[in-house]
This record gives sequence, structure tokens and C-alpha cells, in this order.
Amino acid sequence: LPPLWMGYTKALAAIERALSELQVEYIDLMLIQFPHQTLNVETWRALIRAQRRGKVRHIGVSKFNIAQVQQLKKATGVLPANCQLEFNPFSTKAVKDTVAWMQSHDIVVTAYGSLGHAGSRLQNLPATALQQKYTKTTAQLLLRWALDKGVAVIPGATTQKHIRENLDIADFQLTSQESKQLEEMVPSGWNSIHPRK
Repeated sequence: LPPLWMGYTKALAAIERALSELQVEYIDLMLIQFPHQTLNVETWRALIRAQRRGKVRHIGVSKFNIAQVQQLKKATGVLPANCQLEFNPFSTKAVKDTVAWMQSHDIVVTAYGSLGHAGSRLQNLPATALQQKYTKTTAQLLLRWALDKGVAVIPGATTQKHIRENLDIADFQLTSQESKQLEEMVPSGWNSIHPRK
């Protein structure tokens, strides 16, 4: 649900509209796209109602921090099933701590920004040894890093070749030492919505 559809009544209307436009009986997962200063709880209540009526199977949030998720739980007794966060080896400690907290509360974390954002230069990542060891691209190493952390990934791709590469990451696993190596290799030209501090 984008900010335009925040609030109890608007959220319920948005769910009905989505069902109609998609021509489906239920939506598998619906998220609150951004936290709002005042409308998080009432929008969350609308998602809970839609879930209880079978219109949405799973409900979640995107870009929420721990305190915002706790606020939802305190107000409704219901935790999100999913939290979508920008997450990659170069994320801040605060983001990594948030992911760990979500996972400790059985909230599935989905990473966006695993490959950076517009203009990120993956070729500048000094991961040649890992690329050669596993015969994988930099993008595949970054996606595998997230999967090894128990985080789902939703990378974008603009070509069939990249789509196939993004899917071809199940045949290897990084060691904990290799994961740490990747975390220390912030490439020049890396773009993040939430820059490292």
C-alpha cells in the first residue's frame, strides 16, 4: 500500500481495487510500503481485517524499523509476516541488527537493493577471487550473501541473461569468512537509498 492509500478506509478500498484489477480472489502478500507518522496502526488494522476475511493471505511492512513494528504489535497484537528492507553486505550495523531482530520474531525479511541502485558499479567490487572460486558474477555473490543470511531477495533485472543469472545461485554457499570479506569490500560507486554512516 503506497502512502496515498494509508488509513483504514483508504487501505480497505485499495485492497478491493487490487483484487478487482488483478481479477483474483485473494492477494498472497500485501505490504505497507512506507511508514507514516500517524497512519501506520489504522492501516495495519485494515490489513488485519482483510486477512481475516480471506482477501489477503499474508500482511507485512516495508522500510519499518523495530520500534514501528513494535508499535503495530502493541496496538493490534499482530506482527507482520514479512518486512522488506534494503539489505546487502554494505548495509549499516543498525540495518543488520534490525534484520536479526525481525528474524528472531519469525518475521520473514525480504531484501531490496541487494545489487545497489541506479548507477551502482558492481564491477568495482574487488571480489575476483570469489568470482573465480565459484564461477559466479558479482551480482550472484551478493544475492547468495543475502540468502546465506536467511533473507529472501527480489533483484531487478533488465535482460533474460540477468534473470537467469539471478536464479542461478542455489549451487554454492559462502563461508562465514567469505561473507565477512564481502561485507568489507564496499565498492566505489555503490549507490544505496540508505547510505552507510
